Amino acid sequence: MGLIPGWDSIASAGWWSGFYFWVSIVCLMGLGVAEVASHRYANRKDELVGIEESAAQKRHDDEIARLHIEASQAEERAAEALKSAAEALEQQEPMSLSLDQQKAIVASLQKFKGQKVSMVIFPPGDLSTALIVEQLHKILYGAEWDFQKPPADAVKQGAQFPGGIIVRETDNKQPSDAGQALIMALTKNGILAGGSTTVTDSEPPGIVIFVGPKPHPTNVKAMREALTKMMDPTNRPRRHPLLELAPEPPSTPNPQ
Repeated sequence: MGLIPGWDSIASAGWWSGFYFWVSIVCLMGLGVAEVASHRYANRKDELVGIEESAAQKRHDDEIARLHIEASQAEERAAEALKSAAEALEQQEPMSLSLDQQKAIVASLQKFKGQKVSMVIFPPGDLSTALIVEQLHKILYGAEWDFQKPPADAVKQGAQFPGGIIVRETDNKQPSDAGQALIMALTKNGILAGGSTTVTDSEPPGIVIFVGPKPHPTNVKAMREALTKMMDPTNRPRRHPLLELAPEPPSTPNPQ
């Protein structure tokens, strides 16, 4: 056994025995350190995997939230586009009343039989107002109102109105029951109408109905709010709320 150092000597064998004993101790300690290090690195790997998974989940959640927001915004834009298209389509349809609505308005106006009334259409010959003008004539004739020739200055003033139906009363300090009944009847049946009272000596007493193209949808909400106030029986203003649509003409003094 000459190839093994210290194999044939008692002293050498004892030394090598001690040497390998301490080598085994060091190896055991190294094994423990390595095992601890291995366990710690395994835990760190799990921590990093968790962090990466959390980050990936957050990115996924953010992307889903972004898609939801974009979808909601797209739906809002689509709804707005549909609303605009519906308003444009409604704007193209002429103002009109059903036969039942016409009968209801006639019934509400018959109590004012003999009321003097005239009508001004602007612009003259406008096809979009032809239907409602014909229906208004039938209604007022059915209620036995007395048609008069429109006052001269009323014909001139017709060009100032942007659209819709305006009921103007002349020589009245307060809105008359007949004028207010006409406005309320038209409004309740879907025809937006406004009114004003004019005190003047240049025109005979009566009601002048101005008929123009359908008002633009952007003006309808404010006009309806004003008309709601006007239709309140406790609210009887000197001038119907017109949203500045029908300015009062200047009064003409009596000739001396």
